[in-house]
Amino acid sequence: MDLEDAMEINRNSVIPLWYQIATILEQEILSRSIDAREPFATAVALSERFGVNRHTVRQALNSLAGKGLIRIEKGSGTYVEPRAINYAIGLRTRFTANLLQNNVEPSRDILSTSLEPAPDHVHIALQLPEGALSLILETLGKADGQPVSLATVYLPAQRFPGFAEVYRRERSMTQALSVYGIADYTRKSTQVTACRPTPRDAQLLEQPKTQPILRVESLDVDAEHVPIVLNDTRFAGERVQLFFPS
Repeated sequence: MDLEDAMEINRNSVIPLWYQIATILEQEILSRSIDAREPFATAVALSERFGVNRHTVRQALNSLAGKGLIRIEKGSGTYVEPRAINYAIGLRTRFTANLLQNNVEPSRDILSTSLEPAPDHVHIALQLPEGALSLILETLGKADGQPVSLATVYLPAQRFPGFAEVYRRERSMTQALSVYGIADYTRKSTQVTACRPTPRDAQLLEQPKTQPILRVESLDVDAEHVPIVLNDTRFAGERVQLFFPS
């Protein structure tokens, strides 16, 4: 952020300087102009930026810490507390729409695609005939470039020939399915569990192995209630909070 464009404090105001500084920093945190993945500015840097003593800066930082916007770790530094994304699980659960509702930029990386004989649980869930192949997509969902979800998605390969290429082009499950004449699809079932991530999942989600994830296993159906998509999505526990609108 260009400090020349930053908000300035008013030294002639009756509002205490520490409160003005806290307000400016809070707005920058909430607008995400301060990257939560980077260390917060030091008291020395903030003193120089606003032209005040460190005691005034410490008052401002303590106020932000009291609101849960930052955490102050003695001997380590000050850090912005990650803001959890409110992710709605409902009849129509859409990754892009959920993230846009939270004012963050959604993106997805396609990690792998494959055609394999359907595992037993996929065979049953998608009601596939004996020996049928399933298309498996693995994607990494990001919010403002930060990983928030890792999904393994299964579809009936016979019904959706060439789907991997279509999905790579569209970068959207909804848009890709529409190419195959599916204008709408809905959630039939959802199961949520909290668990430890595998080492690989923790690495891809860029979180500690000891930090829990939220695992969401769900099944989507078309307008005739025929199963079309089985999802196994692992969410970074501290970055996403799930809710179920009534």
